[in-house]
Amino acid sequence: MTRSHLLIAVFVLLLLGLIYPIGLLFQQGNLSDPRFSIQDLGVIDTGNWVHLNNRGHVAFTHLGPQGQVSVLWTPEAGRREISGVAVGMHVHGLSDRDVVVGARNAWSEEDATQGHPRACVWSATEGLVELPVENALKSWAFHLHEDGRILGMTEREDGSKNLVIWTEGGVIKEASPDAFWNSTDHRADWITETPDGFEDYTTEMVGKGHVFFSHGTDGERVVGGIAYHPSFHQRVTRFIRTSNNPLMVFLADVLGSVGLMAGPKELRSAFLWEDEESIDLHRLIEKGSGWDHLVQANGVNERGQIVGLGIKGGSQRLFLLTPLGEDR
Repeated sequence: MTRSHLLIAVFVLLLLGLIYPIGLLFQQGNLSDPRFSIQDLGVIDTGNWVHLNNRGHVAFTHLGPQGQVSVLWTPEAGRREISGVAVGMHVHGLSDRDVVVGARNAWSEEDATQGHPRACVWSATEGLVELPVENALKSWAFHLHEDGRILGMTEREDGSKNLVIWTEGGVIKEASPDAFWNSTDHRADWITETPDGFEDYTTEMVGKGHVFFSHGTDGERVVGGIAYHPSFHQRVTRFIRTSNNPLMVFLADVLGSVGLMAGPKELRSAFLWEDEESIDLHRLIEKGSGWDHLVQANGVNERGQIVGLGIKGGSQRLFLLTPLGEDR
């Protein structure tokens, strides 16, 4: 390396040394006092099928070493497998009575590699039970009402879809999705709407270039994940890492050794939106928790508990946040 290259490297280091702390002040703001304890519920490969009830119990689908399984977690019993690899169930809902609804794979008798989803329900007393449908190729169960009704969807061979409601006596209603969801009464019976102001916040964040998605609400709070538009610090890091210039390679080694290279985990974070303000959930847990980063939140219950995915020890794991002082 020539003397001029060395001088340039020193100048860039000094410049980044000034910009980085200032950038952190704007990006992170003041750290909040801890509001939640955090509990590790174990390894999970995906966050697409994770559900939390008001008792603080969690049902989820996980792709384990042997294949896809569905699991119910409770504080008393820990992780309990409720459907094995052969069933291939996806969890879509969990009631406060620990009843789980979803869809299982029904394999074709003619071709063992082909199958279709079939709506099903699981309970500790009955086990896994397939829900009855007529003249439908596929079916799914999505929501479970506390009065025992189950909302789902069927699809016929011609591709037409209908929403259905099951009770213990069978299907009691069938309607087109548009007709069903455009009915205010039906929506209120099955869906908890997000609070006022949240849609405006979403529009604002998208306008700033952030990729925003919500996962759950209790009507007053919303939890989810947000992929932030890269900051100046992250764009500089990306430029340095992807450059083949020897000077940039040298800078990457030097900056990385002192912790000044932005990591990709900083681009996506779990959030809590309440009182018209969004807060990074990682800032609300105690320091020294052992968690590297909270990536997304999937649900919040009426006790204020939050379930989601985070990184701990380099692996993706499921977490449960409980407000400090709240009995589990």
